[in-house]
Amino acid sequence: MSRTTQCHPDRKHVAFGLCKACYAKKRYSENIEKSRAKGRQYSQKRWSEKREKVLEEARDYRARNPEKARNAVRKWREANPDKDREASLRWKKQNPDRIREMRASWYARNPDARKLYEGARRARKKGGGTTLTKAEWLSKISEFQGRCAYCGVDEKLTVDHVVPLSRGGAHTRTNIAPACLSCNTSKHTKLLSEWIF
Repeated sequence: MSRTTQCHPDRKHVAFGLCKACYAKKRYSENIEKSRAKGRQYSQKRWSEKREKVLEEARDYRARNPEKARNAVRKWREANPDKDREASLRWKKQNPDRIREMRASWYARNPDARKLYEGARRARKKGGGTTLTKAEWLSKISEFQGRCAYCGVDEKLTVDHVVPLSRGGAHTRTNIAPACLSCNTSKHTKLLSEWIF
């Protein structure tokens, strides 16, 4: 005759007057550190033995549940900004060729954004302000009807800093003008008064 349990009378008794599920919970809570260590040990063993299979399962899951996977990564990054930064830096150090490829590909797809990024980088280096956005640059181009601000030619435009960065100018909407490559190269680091006259 089997004894009934104190926790769930309809379930079979295992030990200490508890059913199997409640007994497992009691053992886990009493030995939480030991249980966690055992779990970590199991995970490490499984990883070392079945690395490729685990990675394949993870890839399959992400392919089947892209939105869930993105949300999980986003939540982890928000909760662990320091670990995320360290992991990102570690990955960049281990994959310099991949970084170069990705950067070259992005630059090819986004030439205007690249110009803005490089201008902002140079401005930061010189200690100037860097508030210019892509939208501001595009509005500046339309302000001049897509033509060079200096000679009016309808060619590929570059960002010209009216007060050059090397002279303390900022990378802001009020200090830029769309210029053709010829005018921008000719002006170089001169102020307008020095260049025109």
